[in-house]
Amino acid sequence: MINLKAKWKVHIISLLLLICISCIAETNIFSEINPEYRGATYDNILIITSFDISELDGAIENKIKEASKYYYIDVTEYKDIFFAGNDYSAYEIDSILAKYKINAILYIRPQDAGTNKQHINKKTIITSNRNRITASEYGGYDIEKPWLAVSSELYDALSGDLVWYATCNSSGNAFSDFNYLAKSVARKTIIQLENDGLIKIRPKI
Repeated sequence: MINLKAKWKVHIISLLLLICISCIAETNIFSEINPEYRGATYDNILIITSFDISELDGAIENKIKEASKYYYIDVTEYKDIFFAGNDYSAYEIDSILAKYKINAILYIRPQDAGTNKQHINKKTIITSNRNRITASEYGGYDIEKPWLAVSSELYDALSGDLVWYATCNSSGNAFSDFNYLAKSVARKTIIQLENDGLIKIRPKI
């Protein structure tokens, strides 16, 4: 006969273990909007990033583009309409932005990044089962937790004015990487733009 109680205990233990080893990121954002642009909204945004960490290459752009389906915005990456090897005049830049109907430019750049090292002390757990004693050891190693700080600036494409500025700090656990933190930063950024009224969310059907 199957012991259902024991079976559910196994499921609960497995679930708790999965939660413990999952990637977690704590991300905080602070933003300010130019008072002259309160009430302005944008629906066609060019995104530019400049990260030297290979893990972050394309991570923020892809996440913002993925999230854009929930908002009334189109997102274009810089590399899709500009060639990095070219030098563009101000007139050429304005012409390209007008051609693609870009009305805002979102520039996301790193402020700092690194890892915090934490030592896990070695511990011994002793268990007994049917008069059998078992000793298990764990720990005795170092883990590294990544952290990332970025700034974001939103410019009005027509006037060139700075419309919105934000700073964002994200930190993860030992199972997180910079790519995961970048995605968390992207989510927070797009949500904050909506909270500040600069983009509009699509209603749920």
